[in-house]
Amino acid sequence: MEKKVDATIAWIDARIENPPDGVLVLGAVTGRYPADEGEVSSAGQDSWLVIAMHLRSVHPVEGSDQVIRGRYWDCDQVVRKP
Repeated sequence: MEKKVDATIAWIDARIENPPDGVLVLGAVTGRYPADEGEVSSAGQDSWLVIAMHLRSVHPVEGSDQVIRGRYWDCDQVVRKP
């Protein structure tokens, strides 16, 4: 049985604006695989990882009176700046 999903996709540049609070977004994180042993350190391969995350405009820090504002939280609970 085939299911259809209605979805709206909007491209947002986090340097310019943020999505609404709590909306699921996909973020692309870039990095470099380490070089193999004996190779020059710049020989590693570039990589991209696409991860699900959401914006939390206000998030209380457990066990303190601090509040973190305007950060993205990924599926591993890592806090990322826009």
